[in-house]
Amino acid sequence: FKNLKAGYTFMIGHPGKKLLFMGQDFGQLHEWDEKVSLNWEETEDPLHKDLQNYVKDLLHIYQKYPSLSEADDDWDGFQWIDCDDRDRSIVTFRRISRSGKELVVICNFCPVVRERYRVGLPKAGWYVPVLNTDEARFGGYGFMARPQKAEKEPYQKLPYSAEFYLPPMSVTYYRFQRAKPEAAE
Repeated sequence: FKNLKAGYTFMIGHPGKKLLFMGQDFGQLHEWDEKVSLNWEETEDPLHKDLQNYVKDLLHIYQKYPSLSEADDDWDGFQWIDCDDRDRSIVTFRRISRSGKELVVICNFCPVVRERYRVGLPKAGWYVPVLNTDEARFGGYGFMARPQKAEKEPYQKLPYSAEFYLPPMSVTYYRFQRAKPEAAE
Protein backbone atom coordinates (compact mmCIF):
# COMPACT_ATOMS: atom_id res chain seq x y z
CA PHE A 1 0.00 0.00 0.00
CA LYS A 2 2.94 2.35 0.61
CA ASN A 3 4.19 1.60 -2.88
CA LEU A 4 0.73 2.27 -4.33
CA LYS A 5 0.44 5.62 -2.51
CA ALA A 6 3.89 6.62 -3.75
CA GLY A 7 2.96 5.61 -7.30
CA TYR A 8 -0.32 7.55 -7.26
CA THR A 9 1.38 10.62 -5.78
CA PHE A 10 4.10 10.49 -8.44
CA MET A 11 1.41 10.15 -11.13
CA ILE A 12 -0.55 13.17 -9.87
CA GLY A 13 2.66 15.22 -9.60
CA HIS A 14 3.99 14.28 -13.03
CA PRO A 15 2.63 15.98 -16.18
CA GLY A 16 -0.04 14.25 -18.21
CA LYS A 17 -3.66 13.34 -17.84
CA LYS A 18 -4.60 11.22 -14.84
CA LEU A 19 -6.64 8.03 -14.81
CA LEU A 20 -7.76 5.97 -11.84
CA PHE A 21 -10.08 3.14 -12.77
CA MET A 22 -12.91 1.76 -10.64
CA GLY A 23 -11.63 0.17 -7.44
CA GLN A 24 -8.12 1.58 -7.70
CA ASP A 25 -8.97 4.34 -5.22
CA PHE A 26 -9.30 1.77 -2.42
CA GLY A 27 -6.88 -0.88 -3.68
CA GLN A 28 -9.36 -3.54 -4.76
CA LEU A 29 -7.53 -6.86 -4.68
CA HIS A 30 -9.04 -8.45 -7.78
CA GLU A 31 -8.93 -7.12 -11.30
CA TRP A 32 -11.97 -5.17 -12.40
CA ASP A 33 -14.62 -7.35 -14.04
CA GLU A 34 -17.76 -5.97 -15.65
CA LYS A 35 -19.69 -9.07 -14.52
CA VAL A 36 -19.27 -8.42 -10.77
CA SER A 37 -19.60 -5.48 -8.44
CA LEU A 38 -16.62 -3.73 -6.88
CA ASN A 39 -15.53 -5.23 -3.55
CA TRP A 40 -16.71 -2.29 -1.44
CA GLU A 41 -16.44 -4.47 1.68
CA GLU A 42 -12.64 -4.17 1.33
CA THR A 43 -12.95 -0.55 2.49
CA GLU A 44 -13.74 -1.93 5.97
CA ASP A 45 -10.09 -3.08 6.17
CA PRO A 46 -7.86 -0.30 7.60
CA LEU A 47 -5.28 -0.59 4.77
CA HIS A 48 -7.92 -0.13 2.10
CA LYS A 49 -9.71 2.64 4.04
CA ASP A 50 -6.42 4.51 4.56
CA LEU A 51 -5.73 4.29 0.83
CA GLN A 52 -9.23 5.53 -0.03
CA ASN A 53 -8.83 8.50 2.35
CA TYR A 54 -5.39 9.19 0.94
CA VAL A 55 -6.60 9.23 -2.66
CA LYS A 56 -9.41 11.61 -1.65
CA ASP A 57 -6.90 14.01 -0.05
CA LEU A 58 -4.51 13.63 -2.99
CA LEU A 59 -7.23 14.65 -5.43
CA HIS A 60 -8.05 17.68 -3.25
CA ILE A 61 -4.37 18.69 -3.44
CA TYR A 62 -4.53 18.29 -7.23
CA GLN A 63 -7.46 20.73 -7.32
CA LYS A 64 -5.95 23.17 -4.81
CA TYR A 65 -2.55 23.65 -6.49
CA PRO A 66 -2.79 24.82 -10.13
CA SER A 67 0.87 23.98 -10.69
CA LEU A 68 -0.17 20.30 -10.84
CA SER A 69 -2.53 20.75 -13.79
CA GLU A 70 -2.49 24.25 -15.27
CA ALA A 71 0.57 23.88 -17.53
CA ASP A 72 0.21 20.14 -18.02
CA ASP A 73 0.96 20.34 -21.74
CA ASP A 74 3.56 23.11 -21.61
CA TRP A 75 7.33 22.69 -21.23
CA ASP A 76 7.29 25.64 -18.81
CA GLY A 77 5.11 23.70 -16.36
CA PHE A 78 7.68 21.01 -15.55
CA GLN A 79 11.39 20.82 -14.78
CA TRP A 80 13.44 17.85 -13.68
CA ILE A 81 15.63 18.57 -10.69
CA ASP A 82 17.18 15.11 -10.76
CA CYS A 83 16.01 12.05 -12.67
CA ASP A 84 19.36 10.22 -12.65
CA ASP A 85 19.71 9.01 -9.04
CA ARG A 86 18.92 5.41 -9.95
CA ASP A 87 21.33 4.03 -7.33
CA ARG A 88 19.09 5.42 -4.56
CA SER A 89 15.79 5.28 -6.53
CA ILE A 90 15.04 8.97 -5.96
CA VAL A 91 13.39 11.35 -8.42
CA THR A 92 12.90 15.09 -7.88
CA PHE A 93 11.12 17.63 -10.07
CA ARG A 94 9.26 20.93 -10.12
CA ARG A 95 5.70 21.64 -11.26
CA ILE A 96 5.11 25.28 -12.14
CA SER A 97 1.82 27.13 -12.71
CA ARG A 98 1.37 29.79 -15.38
CA SER A 99 1.63 32.45 -12.64
CA GLY A 100 4.99 31.02 -11.49
CA LYS A 101 3.82 29.29 -8.31
CA GLU A 102 5.39 25.89 -7.93
CA LEU A 103 5.60 22.63 -6.07
CA VAL A 104 8.76 20.60 -5.60
CA VAL A 105 8.10 16.86 -5.71
CA ILE A 106 10.53 14.49 -3.95
CA CYS A 107 10.05 10.75 -4.53
CA ASN A 108 11.91 8.04 -2.63
CA PHE A 109 11.00 4.77 -4.37
CA CYS A 110 13.30 2.66 -2.20
CA PRO A 111 12.34 0.92 1.08
CA VAL A 112 15.22 2.73 2.80
CA VAL A 113 15.21 5.98 4.79
CA ARG A 114 17.35 8.72 3.22
CA GLU A 115 18.55 11.21 5.80
CA ARG A 116 19.99 14.58 4.83
CA TYR A 117 19.27 14.09 1.12
CA ARG A 118 20.30 17.26 -0.70
CA VAL A 119 17.97 18.63 -3.38
CA GLY A 120 18.66 21.55 -5.71
CA LEU A 121 16.14 24.39 -5.40
CA PRO A 122 15.42 27.40 -7.64
CA LYS A 123 14.71 30.15 -5.08
CA ALA A 124 15.80 31.50 -1.71
CA GLY A 125 13.13 30.97 0.92
CA TRP A 126 11.26 28.11 2.53
CA TYR A 127 9.87 24.89 1.13
CA VAL A 128 6.80 23.91 3.11
CA PRO A 129 5.29 20.40 2.91
CA VAL A 130 1.72 20.19 1.63
CA LEU A 131 1.45 16.42 1.25
CA ASN A 132 3.47 13.50 2.59
CA THR A 133 2.56 9.87 1.88
CA ASP A 134 4.21 8.77 5.13
CA GLU A 135 1.82 10.54 7.51
CA ALA A 136 0.20 8.29 10.13
CA ARG A 137 -3.30 9.39 9.05
CA PHE A 138 -2.60 7.74 5.69
CA GLY A 139 -1.28 4.52 7.23
CA GLY A 140 2.38 5.57 7.05
CA TYR A 141 5.09 5.41 9.70
CA GLY A 142 4.07 8.86 10.93
CA PHE A 143 7.01 10.93 9.72
CA MET A 144 5.92 14.57 9.56
CA ALA A 145 7.80 16.51 6.90
CA ARG A 146 9.06 19.89 8.09
CA PRO A 147 9.66 23.15 6.24
CA GLN A 148 13.19 23.41 4.85
CA LYS A 149 15.09 26.62 4.23
CA ALA A 150 16.94 26.85 0.93
CA GLU A 151 20.64 27.57 1.42
CA LYS A 152 22.80 29.53 -1.01
CA GLU A 153 24.56 26.33 -2.01
CA PRO A 154 24.23 25.56 -5.73
CA TYR A 155 23.31 21.96 -6.45
CA GLN A 156 21.91 20.04 -9.41
CA LYS A 157 22.27 23.09 -11.67
CA LEU A 158 20.08 25.21 -9.38
CA PRO A 159 21.31 28.16 -7.28
CA TYR A 160 20.01 26.94 -3.90
CA SER A 161 19.56 23.65 -2.08
CA ALA A 162 18.38 22.07 1.15
CA GLU A 163 18.65 18.75 2.92
CA PHE A 164 15.51 16.66 3.32
CA TYR A 165 14.65 13.57 5.33
CA LEU A 166 13.02 11.02 2.99
CA PRO A 167 10.98 8.21 4.54
CA PRO A 168 11.01 4.87 2.70
CA MET A 169 8.60 4.43 -0.22
CA SER A 170 7.36 8.00 0.05
CA VAL A 171 6.56 11.07 -1.99
CA THR A 172 6.33 14.58 -0.55
CA TYR A 173 5.10 17.79 -2.20
CA TYR A 174 6.64 21.08 -1.04
CA ARG A 175 5.35 24.55 -1.89
CA PHE A 176 7.64 27.55 -2.03
CA GLN A 177 7.19 30.34 0.51
CA ARG A 178 9.50 33.34 0.77
CA ALA A 179 8.86 34.14 4.44
CA LYS A 180 9.70 31.83 7.34
CA PRO A 181 6.69 29.66 8.26
CA GLU A 182 5.39 30.22 11.79
CA ALA A 183 5.95 26.59 12.83
CA ALA A 184 9.52 26.39 11.43
CA GLU A 185 12.43 26.23 13.84
